[in-house]
Amino acid sequence: IRKEDNITKDMIMASLNPNNNREMAFKAGEGSGKSGSFFFFSHDREFIIKTMSEGELNTFKSFFKPYMHHLMKHKNSLLARIYGIFTVKIEKLEPVNLIMMGNTVQSMWKDMKLKYIFDLKGSLINRETKVDMNKFKPSTTLKDINLLGIRKRENILKFSAIDMVNIMDILEKDVQILRKASIMDYSLLLAIENNQLYTETLREILASG
Repeated sequence: IRKEDNITKDMIMASLNPNNNREMAFKAGEGSGKSGSFFFFSHDREFIIKTMSEGELNTFKSFFKPYMHHLMKHKNSLLARIYGIFTVKIEKLEPVNLIMMGNTVQSMWKDMKLKYIFDLKGSLINRETKVDMNKFKPSTTLKDINLLGIRKRENILKFSAIDMVNIMDILEKDVQILRKASIMDYSLLLAIENNQLYTETLREILASG
């Protein structure tokens, strides 16, 4: 998977250099899921490092080969890109399992174009982030009910007919492999950015007639 995505050993070593990641590790936050896992971003925001329970580790071990074959077969898969699983052992402490994934939403730090980010599960049960929308930060992770509320004010989901067909086709294939592995607790990460080039092009088209 690393080779497919042009992720080299040198890139990983540079991103995870302890001297550059000390501050990021100290800022590690608790995940929003029920597992209580902790995560942090590499200093260059290329990767996400997250703790794994023994149960999660065992599930991934049994799922890895189908997962890898799926990504090789479906190049446009929306499944998270997992680049490594590590176990850190320190004397007199319990081993810690870590998963390293690609950060799919890097623009929120690199060029500050992010407008909204959502963690979607297709449910309304406990699926709202309590936040003042007049003060919230674009990097705040919103949920399903937040999306429904924002859509009443803004038309933020603008997809062409062909895009909708393609997206649904990708999601169906991704969900199918998760279903086969009996994996239920997953969500769709949706990031919405301000595309200045698109806005300017659309404005020119409308102005011309």
